[in-house]
Amino acid sequence: MGLELSILLVILGSIAIVLAVRRGRRGGPSKPPRQLWRRGSARSYRPWDQEDQLLQLCRGDRELADRLIARELERAPNLSRAGAALAAATRLRHDQR
Repeated sequence: MGLELSILLVILGSIAIVLAVRRGRRGGPSKPPRQLWRRGSARSYRPWDQEDQLLQLCRGDRELADRLIARELERAPNLSRAGAALAAATRLRHDQR
C-alpha cells in the first residue's frame, strides 16, 4: 500500500506541474514581440537597395557611384556589387562627417 500511495503522489505531482506550466504559458504576461522595423512600415517594406542609396548620397551622379563601387571592389575583390555599394555608402557617409 505504501508503494502504491507514493506512485499515486508522483503521478499527481507530475500532473500538477504540467498544469502549472501550461497555465503559465497562456495566462502569464508575455514579452512584446521584438520589432525588426517601425510600426506601419511593414506594409511598405522593400529590400534596401544599396546602389540606389549610394546614388542618392552621390546626388544622382551615376559615374561617381560607379567609381566608388569599383574602388571598393579593388579593395576587396570578394565583395558582391551590392556589398561594394554598401561599403562605398558607409565610407562616403563617414567622410562627409
